Amino acid sequence: MGRQAKKQRGVYEYPKASGVWWVVFYDQIGKRHREKVGPRGLAVEVYRKRKTEVREAKFFPESVGRAGTIQFRKIASAYVEYAVKNGKYMPSIERHVKFWTKVLGDRPADTITPDDIESVKQRLIEGHEPGTVNRYIGTLRAIYYRSMIDPKTRVKTNPAAFPKKRGLFLTEDNDRVRYLSEDERAKLLSACDTENIPLIRIAWNTGIRLTGLTSLRWGDADFHKRTITVRENKGGKTYEVPMNSEVYEILWGLRLRVIRRVQVRDAGNVTTLPSGQIKELPIFPAWFGRAVHYLSNFFRRLAKRAGVDDVHFHDLRHDFASRLAMAGVPLAEIGKLLGHSPKSLSLVLRYAHFSPDHMKSAVEKLSDVKVGDPTAIKTATEGDGKRR
Repeated sequence: MGRQAKKQRGVYEYPKASGVWWVVFYDQIGKRHREKVGPRGLAVEVYRKRKTEVREAKFFPESVGRAGTIQFRKIASAYVEYAVKNGKYMPSIERHVKFWTKVLGDRPADTITPDDIESVKQRLIEGHEPGTVNRYIGTLRAIYYRSMIDPKTRVKTNPAAFPKKRGLFLTEDNDRVRYLSEDERAKLLSACDTENIPLIRIAWNTGIRLTGLTSLRWGDADFHKRTITVRENKGGKTYEVPMNSEVYEILWGLRLRVIRRVQVRDAGNVTTLPSGQIKELPIFPAWFGRAVHYLSNFFRRLAKRAGVDDVHFHDLRHDFASRLAMAGVPLAEIGKLLGHSPKSLSLVLRYAHFSPDHMKSAVEKLSDVKVGDPTAIKTATEGDGKRR
């Protein structure tokens, strides 16, 4: 009598004595699978291969697309379609979706866990600020929330939900306020190339975020109302910023250059591009549609060349708000000029602090009070006698 083959886990013969062998195993989400293979030796090899695929999250059955097994790249793609259709798609979201698709693309969406996200987060931390890392995770959370209510890509859970409670979000240093001195502004302008000086001057005269500036078209500049409509604001909101005289002159000069550039000369006749087409042209064509980090890197090199330390492009926005606060503009108005909602007053409280020079001028007033002079003390403390 021949020796009986050693029993192999996950492999069985059915029907008995038929010579037809099957494998049985569980995938990444605990779903049971059976496969008809044939010879026993081949069935053992298939079983080991399937277990390796499951362990490495590379097993994707033909049923991919059904609830519970849809690939992450499909729910990410569906989210992009939704965001574009509803006007919520921005350059930052595009970067985030590409990143997550590259990292998680072929994995079944329901198999991704908070631990997986934490592992990827550690990679993000190496080259990004805490706020940027949180934005990436926020986009991942939005992808899953959308998929949970979309019947075509429905998933059961959101591994990026409650990021603060799960410790996925990093602590952001939102209290940083960096404003520039007159000397630093002069150094930056002196070191800047001629083509980019208008961008820098408009940035610190409007406080518009970097993404908003690089997305501006001529249709967003209303020279009659003297306003700029910012359409690429953080959170997908739209708001208006008034043009001061400096911004008006800069933009008007740039517009005249555009008009001259697009004029077509034919047999001595000058044909001007229709205003409707001019409105679609970008105000800053060199930066339009480019990833934010290109401009960030440009400004970092500019600051280094100018000898101005510890300054980022976003600090021009802080500089704008800080100078408004120094000029006595109410915080609520500063928040509106920055595009914050009325409920976000806490975001502009950081600008309630004055510069050291302003604080010095405030305490210097005490020098006018002579020690031992009751009248002077009374005047200094009571002012005009009115209650304040």
